[in-house]
Amino acid sequence: MELSVARKTYVFWNVDSVIIGTNEKKFGTSRTELKNSIQYNIELSNYVKELTLVLIANGTGITEPIVTWYILDIRAEDTKRYFNIGTCHSLIANINSTSFRSFFRCSPELDSGNSWYQEMAIMTKYMDQNEGSSKLSWTNISDNNSSIGTNITLERNTIATATVNFPEQYLELKNSFLFLQSSLFLGLDSIIKSIKYSQIKDISAIKKAGEYVVLSYIPPPEAVEGEMLSIGCYANGRNPPALKLERNGMTIIDTDDVYISSIKSPQWTAYDVSYLHATEEIEGNYSCVIEDGSQKTLPLFDFQLKPKIRWDLMQEFNTAEERKLIVVEGSKGIIMNATCSTPEGIVTFDTVKRSSLNKWSERLEVWIQIKWPETEYTQCDFIATDKHGEVSFQMSN
Repeated sequence: MELSVARKTYVFWNVDSVIIGTNEKKFGTSRTELKNSIQYNIELSNYVKELTLVLIANGTGITEPIVTWYILDIRAEDTKRYFNIGTCHSLIANINSTSFRSFFRCSPELDSGNSWYQEMAIMTKYMDQNEGSSKLSWTNISDNNSSIGTNITLERNTIATATVNFPEQYLELKNSFLFLQSSLFLGLDSIIKSIKYSQIKDISAIKKAGEYVVLSYIPPPEAVEGEMLSIGCYANGRNPPALKLERNGMTIIDTDDVYISSIKSPQWTAYDVSYLHATEEIEGNYSCVIEDGSQKTLPLFDFQLKPKIRWDLMQEFNTAEERKLIVVEGSKGIIMNATCSTPEGIVTFDTVKRSSLNKWSERLEVWIQIKWPETEYTQCDFIATDKHGEVSFQMSN
């Protein structure tokens, strides 16, 4: 992918939620600087589901940073090459004390007849009484159906315009932590499936320095042995501090097989550790360290390798159908078992196919036949097991 990129623009790949730098040879990425542009290259396996090139452009001091996502169709034909990506610039401005307006001005100009839309959202914080800590809340307000009571007008012209009116009481309630996010989505029938532009502005009436929220609940990623994997730590707010990840209380070192990304902007901070291969060595307790002098540590999760169910490769389950395909992935030698709650429920393994993913793991595809009792309720439990653990799901009549 060839782009003209402004100076001080941070660029990285997102491969199935794995963050990779643009010049990481072990991860299959490289970049070539041309006369007026940069060519970004990436080598992919056959198992990639989603590929995105992300650009984070620094703000000018007047405007906040703009993040651009280029979502690519990795199965597109050469005839669908896209030669004129263009650019979009965003601005969020106050109209009065309760109203704000967001603009996206693009080159070439937007066409109201094309596939694009604008989305508005707000970020606030609230106190979790059970944990005694602040949590972040993100709410889409584009359809005027939120309980907040906002009134929003979206205009589809050569400039995408959104006007948001807030109830005065709500602005008073959230006067010290309220952020407005404006996003523009462009649909393209090309190797670039879509482009998303996004900008966040602090619209709080009272801007107390250093007020932020660290995302303390992040579900552990699912990964089988040998897969690429990213684990991240994030904060949103007003000039949030730098962050760092630790595993079992130890600093994670940047090596050839590990890529570390640290991004800091006025509204958010992100710290991601990407592993070229998920192995037993990366299992353990992960925590987020706040680098603000206090070095406060927030536990995230205990990451363990285990099999995973590939719902995206399975047919939509219909209990009326007796023959079904189950797809799971795990370490070499993964097996599938099934038990039912009544003797009348019978599961027969029809066809079993194994295919290698890498030197550590494989995919198991199993066609099963299920015989359900005519009257009695029956639940069947399916368990996939490899040397690291197990994963299960249920079906019933």
